[in-house]
Amino acid sequence: MKISELKKLGFKKTHITKEESSEDAFDYYTLEIGDDYEKFCLISKEVINKEIEYVELFNYTSFRFTKIKDIKVLIDILKISIYNKI
Repeated sequence: MKISELKKLGFKKTHITKEESSEDAFDYYTLEIGDDYEKFCLISKEVINKEIEYVELFNYTSFRFTKIKDIKVLIDILKISIYNKI
């Protein structure tokens, strides 16, 4: 997956410094859907060579998505469920 594809869906970049990670610096992308009462977070695996291997539903690592079209469908389903709209 390309970073630009996630950005088009509204994902935001988070940069972790070398000091914060105690290893190498890295970036990952997140998208929060919902409000403080009911919130879902989609989070990418760290970026390697400007590519992202997968996105997963935070705290539910068995829900991994490797295709941008599947991530878009998930976002639409969550928005319908939370906001009753797309």
